[in-house]
Amino acid sequence: MSPQLIVDGILLVILLGAVFTGWRAGLLRSAAGLLGFVAGGIAAYLLFPWVTQFTPSPQWRVPTLIITAIILIGVGSLVGRWLGRILRRGASVVMLGGIDRLLGAAGRVSVAAALSSLLASGITAVGIPVLSPALASSVILRTIGELTPAAAKTWLAQLRSTTVDTTIPWLLTVIEAPTAPPDVPAEIRSSPALARATDSVVRITGAAYECGVNMSGSGFVIGPGRVVTNAHVVAGVTAPVVEPPGEAGRSGRVVAFDAANDLALIDVPDLRAAPLTLAAPQPPSNTTVAVVGYPFGGPRTIEPGRLLAEGELTINNNGTGSRQNLITLAANLLQGNSGGPILTSTGEVAGVVFAKSDSVPHVAYAIPLTTLKPLLDRSASLTQPVSTGACRR
Repeated sequence: MSPQLIVDGILLVILLGAVFTGWRAGLLRSAAGLLGFVAGGIAAYLLFPWVTQFTPSPQWRVPTLIITAIILIGVGSLVGRWLGRILRRGASVVMLGGIDRLLGAAGRVSVAAALSSLLASGITAVGIPVLSPALASSVILRTIGELTPAAAKTWLAQLRSTTVDTTIPWLLTVIEAPTAPPDVPAEIRSSPALARATDSVVRITGAAYECGVNMSGSGFVIGPGRVVTNAHVVAGVTAPVVEPPGEAGRSGRVVAFDAANDLALIDVPDLRAAPLTLAAPQPPSNTTVAVVGYPFGGPRTIEPGRLLAEGELTINNNGTGSRQNLITLAANLLQGNSGGPILTSTGEVAGVVFAKSDSVPHVAYAIPLTTLKPLLDRSASLTQPVSTGACRR
């Protein structure tokens, strides 16, 4: 039996158990306990990355995460029930009816589904071999995710990002950076080709255990079973988890790692997403583009941007300058956009998101096609896993 089927089987038992206990208790008797249950689950979700950092032994990571979740959810539920008993003191006993039982079952299963999705996303982001891909490919979890409002997923992902040290160096000091914030387009004209192209943009997560940090970024399909991202997104990660829209998540193997140009190529078997094509020629300055990615490791976003210029720039890295050919663009980028594509209105790739300015708002940088093409030209011959170097703090 596959790990994904085992995960779905466990989740089904949990959800059916929630329906049964909710029906027995009713909503009035279990409301406070449910609130404590939710609080404990959110606490576990936020603490998962820290627990991983302080559990250096791989064989103890999964048991430690499970124990952490059980303790926090159990404590939250007990506190909630205790508060519920205090609030009910002196109140008249309410006879349970069918409506209350039905609401209790609905409330319990909704909370169980939400917490299962929340905790699973936290474990997936940690990048545990076997378990993370199994959770990412779960049919039940994917269905719950589709029913969860995007705003809620974005808020939770952003909240989690404030509690962990992802340590991805995506803020850049560029000597020739614009001195004033550029104007960002209000929107980009959509097209069927652009909509199809966004379905080939993937979320990438993993854990760099050497540094005790969790990585989260974006990437895009560029060939059969091939995903491009930034090298800094997978630095120190041995088995990145790749999640295409509408597909089961799976573990990938890094088969190319170019730290100098900040590019990496991931081999991901059985991808159904269509490969994207490169724009030819490189779009000129002032072209309106779409920046697609997964900010904070949350849901996919499509933000408008504008190409400003392409050329060699001087990057100030700890007091030393290095020259690199980059695209400068006006866009509102967030952590987690790294590695995602810049798409034209017709869905073609115009560059790879690289970093944003550390001093000028709305200024971002991307890797141009002239740097990306040499890697793609030899991608078919790259079949063996390579070292992803040391994680970058």
